[in-house]
Amino acid sequence: MNEYIEIVRFRLNAGISEEDILAAELHMAAHLSSNYAGYLGRQLLKSEDGAWTVLLRMASKEAMQALLTALKEDRSDAVRNYVRCVNLKEARIEFYLAVR
Repeated sequence: MNEYIEIVRFRLNAGISEEDILAAELHMAAHLSSNYAGYLGRQLLKSEDGAWTVLLRMASKEAMQALLTALKEDRSDAVRNYVRCVNLKEARIEFYLAVR
């Protein structure tokens, strides 16, 4: 199976600092690693204009679909805090299949 990658581009919600999103990202990465099969890792990027991007890597498309379905019901502090930081209304999400 090939890795499946989610790319999310977003801005922070009003009142959220860089320190807030960095702490939320660390907590979220640890939560996903401990609780979701097929999780391979994630990387947080920041552009010079203040936009943010997360690259989420899963072992397969099926693992990604299972994760996204489960996250809708995940009431953990990690997920709640991350959602508090990210402006989801304006976020752009794309998916890619790794080909090599």
